[in-house]
Amino acid sequence: MFKRITTLVALVLFSFTAMAKDYQAGFDYLVLDNPIKSSSDKVIVNEFFGYSCPHCNNFEPLLHKWSQAQADDVTFVAVPVVFGRSWEPYAKAYYIARQLGILEQTHQAMYNAVHVDKRRIATKAALQKSLLSMVSAKRTLTRPMIPSI
Repeated sequence: MFKRITTLVALVLFSFTAMAKDYQAGFDYLVLDNPIKSSSDKVIVNEFFGYSCPHCNNFEPLLHKWSQAQADDVTFVAVPVVFGRSWEPYAKAYYIARQLGILEQTHQAMYNAVHVDKRRIATKAALQKSLLSMVSAKRTLTRPMIPSI
């Protein structure tokens, strides 16, 4: 019984130290000398991601839900990163899908292909095949529609 009470008291005391604090410029974050200027009054949120990144894969459903719940003055911009040659086809897949107007159909599907189906997209042919397979039956894409990579 004493052990339970001691544990409970310790948890209560610990919870006070975990409360949010006021963040201070120069200590918790840096204020930019030359802030990035925008031609818009909107808030721009940039997300840097990689389809082959397991953390990005885990975060994507939460981020998607969050981005859908934002006000009209928030613009969400996804930016694929390339940390090596093996990441290039995934970044190309994102930009090709965006250009073709099929990003809604392929974005989560690309994460699923990599992390659920364990597919690796290392060649132009594999990229074309993957994008074509992700497009719904409502829209038919033929091979010539995929730009050269």
